[in-house]
Amino acid sequence: ARSHDPPTARPRASPRARPQRREMATVDDAAAAAEAPPSAGGPTATATTAALGEGGAALPPTVHVSAHPLLVHKLTVLRKLQTSSHEFRRCVREVTFYLGYEASRHLSTADHPIQSPLGPHVGKRLDQSVGIVPVLRAGLGMADSMLELLPNAEVHHIGMYRNTTTLKPVEYYNRLPKNRPCDVAFVLDPCIATGGTARATVSILKKWGAGKIIILALVGSREGVEKLVQAHPDVHVFLGDVDDTLSSAGMIVPGLGDAGDRLFGTPSLEAALSVSPLTSPAAGGGPGPPPGR
Repeated sequence: ARSHDPPTARPRASPRARPQRREMATVDDAAAAAEAPPSAGGPTATATTAALGEGGAALPPTVHVSAHPLLVHKLTVLRKLQTSSHEFRRCVREVTFYLGYEASRHLSTADHPIQSPLGPHVGKRLDQSVGIVPVLRAGLGMADSMLELLPNAEVHHIGMYRNTTTLKPVEYYNRLPKNRPCDVAFVLDPCIATGGTARATVSILKKWGAGKIIILALVGSREGVEKLVQAHPDVHVFLGDVDDTLSSAGMIVPGLGDAGDRLFGTPSLEAALSVSPLTSPAAGGGPGPPPGR
């Protein structure tokens, strides 16, 4: 009798392959979740960390603190005492570009039909008027990066300085066009220390009629940031970092020093007053004009 071999069983898939496919699906699901549209309440911190300060305590949900490794690296360069003005300006521009990219992710768009080289296409374009508002003078160092992101934005300047005795903000310049507010205003100020300047700037923009206000800062103090969002809970704040300590002189510790002086290579206020001790009574005891002016 002729013997027959039993039929060969079909090879089964390796059991190791299945978990790998499930893992890939999990990654895809996470990527899809990251691209999900934000809630109607405004920007979220999907691309930033949960808003934690230096001490790790949670900040209000409208505060977004980045933990991107490149930004953290560049912020360390900004903090370093030995960093030159040239390097400081470059890092300010780079950090601002990243913060601005995150802060602008929820600008609204509208359909925009175009013709591509190979056929028609319905794309998108921004449909909100945008204003960039650098707070003089340190905010000027952040303006160019925002204009690279938003080249069609208008630039409106507000001049503020902090009285060295009372630590209260004093407005000395305002170039907001009358009766022509923007839909979204991006306020640029490298440091939020006591928060007084930021609060005053937001109040000015609200009185002007700005529809939505977003603040970009390189570093802030916990006290100043919390006071800002308590006074203006509808304003979102994007920061490179938050430090827990504020000195009696109203400086962020460790912070990054006087951003204006470091950007433009000018002496500190104390050094300037030692050369020109004039003060302006009208400005509430602030530094007056140099001799001969």
